[in-house]
Amino acid sequence: MVVAAKSGGGNPGFVVKDASGRKFLVKFDTHENPEQQTATDAIVARIFWTLGYHVPADYVLVFARDEITAGPDVKDVDLVLDIVPKQLDGKYRAIASEFLLGKPLGGVPPEGVREDDPNDRIPHQHRRELRAMSVIGAWLNHTDMKEDNTLDVLIEENGKKFVRHYFVDFGEAFGAHASEKGRFEDGYEHYFDWKKQALAFFSFGLWIRPWEWLEETPWPVVGAFSADHFDPTDWREAYPYWPITEAGPEDHFWAAKLVMRFDRPILEAIVKEAQISAPEAAAYLIDTLMARRDAVGRAFLGEVTPLDEWTIEGDRVCAVDLWVRHGFGEPEPVIDGEGHAHTVEKTGRVCIPLPASDDYTVIKLRAGDRPYLELHVKGGRILGLIRRS
Repeated sequence: MVVAAKSGGGNPGFVVKDASGRKFLVKFDTHENPEQQTATDAIVARIFWTLGYHVPADYVLVFARDEITAGPDVKDVDLVLDIVPKQLDGKYRAIASEFLLGKPLGGVPPEGVREDDPNDRIPHQHRRELRAMSVIGAWLNHTDMKEDNTLDVLIEENGKKFVRHYFVDFGEAFGAHASEKGRFEDGYEHYFDWKKQALAFFSFGLWIRPWEWLEETPWPVVGAFSADHFDPTDWREAYPYWPITEAGPEDHFWAAKLVMRFDRPILEAIVKEAQISAPEAAAYLIDTLMARRDAVGRAFLGEVTPLDEWTIEGDRVCAVDLWVRHGFGEPEPVIDGEGHAHTVEKTGRVCIPLPASDDYTVIKLRAGDRPYLELHVKGGRILGLIRRS
């Protein structure tokens, strides 16, 4: 049932309620790019959720006119449907975003803390999950990073109140900004990029900017999204986002190892939820995400000693060299702080003897000529890890 409708403005849509009482915001694609925003939103939201972020539950919704009814005092349902795209079978395609439970408090500030949240003690520009947008955003070309596309919600569960932080509104990722706004430079330059725009000006057009190689794909649902000429270290969000400017190699590594966990079956399952009508477009999108994923791994996993997945096995501590596991290089010995070399298997696995003493000990390790990391252990337990860059 439609409980509210909006026919004016740039984004006509509905607020609907289903039979169980849940409320959803329903939004439509544009006529120029059918399926693009709805598919992109469904895919990117699921990727963020898989990465561990809080996001709204968004679903691609295909419905016929007789499957919806207008609630009391709602008169402009047909006004909305008259101006949104219609499929060849006469049905409508939209994205249905479930309303978040709790009290909305506004966006997540990119710096500082919320003064009204006593749990919010770490300045946001120092939070790794926000700094990581320099890597995750690059992979997905999610350039629309700003406070407006986040939301803090006050939640009450089991008699306790706390603030939950959400990322929202992913429909401009992939190639959507290039398709809808003609911004082929999206992901390569800030909206106002004094450095690169000045370089283009003073080179009198002789400098070929990387995005000038971009072309629209044959499928409007994908737009100009490509792995060609993609350099994740040179990626730019549309407007400077403070946490990204604070990101360091340790943040890059953390995000890149998460991105590398997305294998083809996972991406195929996620893209399937977008209900893309052209199988070739869905296959191209998966191939592109895989290629950009590998570019992210090559760019960022090797900035620090890439040992991860630590375990204690008897009198040894074991880890995996992610650079080797993902096929970016041959195994190199891991060198400890005393100069001893430890063999890395072809799978990337390596084990180092633990100190005989149960005292607090810092074990220094480096892979190849990369900086040392510090593994803090005591009594056969790992207490912490510090990566150096």
